Amino acid sequence: MHFRNWWLSEELASTINTLTNLYQQHLNPHDFNDCLSFDNYIIYKGLSIWLEVASMFVMRYGLSPPISFKLFLGLVGVMAVQMSILLIGMHFHLAVLYIYRSVWIVNRELLTLANQLRMWNIRSSPRVQELHCLYSRLLGLSNRLGALYDYQMTLFMISLLSVNILSIFYMIVYCISLKKILTFALAINFIQALAINLMDFWLSIAVCDLAERQGRATSAILKLFNDIPELEVDLDRSINDFALFCCHRRLRFNHCGLFYVHNAMGFRMIVACVLYLIYLVQFDYMNL
Repeated sequence: MHFRNWWLSEELASTINTLTNLYQQHLNPHDFNDCLSFDNYIIYKGLSIWLEVASMFVMRYGLSPPISFKLFLGLVGVMAVQMSILLIGMHFHLAVLYIYRSVWIVNRELLTLANQLRMWNIRSSPRVQELHCLYSRLLGLSNRLGALYDYQMTLFMISLLSVNILSIFYMIVYCISLKKILTFALAINFIQALAINLMDFWLSIAVCDLAERQGRATSAILKLFNDIPELEVDLDRSINDFALFCCHRRLRFNHCGLFYVHNAMGFRMIVACVLYLIYLVQFDYMNL
């Protein structure tokens, strides 16, 4: 994961700089106060990172007697590695959120323009073509970011799901096969770690779904222009070109060419994990 980030660091820096410049030149003057999802998901992601680190610390100290200084240093090293992996996921999370907010601004501009054309009886506007160009560049940047982070995010999600499956399985073995008593402290530590991992996994899914839904909203907003009569030929052509572009090139995030990331796929992943857990229990049935 870190090797791929280092190997593609130059291209990654170029993509992030392009997104930042695009944001500063075309989108920075706009009002972002109504884009609450952007702020909420940043807070959620920051909270999930701190909860992941705190969860590991609590599990290590909550289930063990006092440890030596050397073991403490080892724990700090493991937590540093975990933090670096979580920060890679956060970088992708933030990049997707900035693309989401950029598309959100484009949609709001289109909606405002549609209302102006309808209410003020305006029949021409060069702004549609400018927004089309901006949307096209945002879509290209989203594809580049998806290609740069696909392996890292796939490994990140696989690790979260694998930890959840194995932890539940070993907890079943601990309570049934070994006939150990599940104490209250052990149950609380297990539940909080499982819940935080699921929260972090679902955030990585939900942020991509948020951007994808905003991309679908662009097509819906462009349909509003069909209700405006007697548009200028150039404006009508620009709207049709924009609509065709949105139909053929959608804002979606594909990881490793295997799957598109959205809520439905996240739900199928969780169902697959439950089925895999059932398979593990059945495979080890004679030992339970």
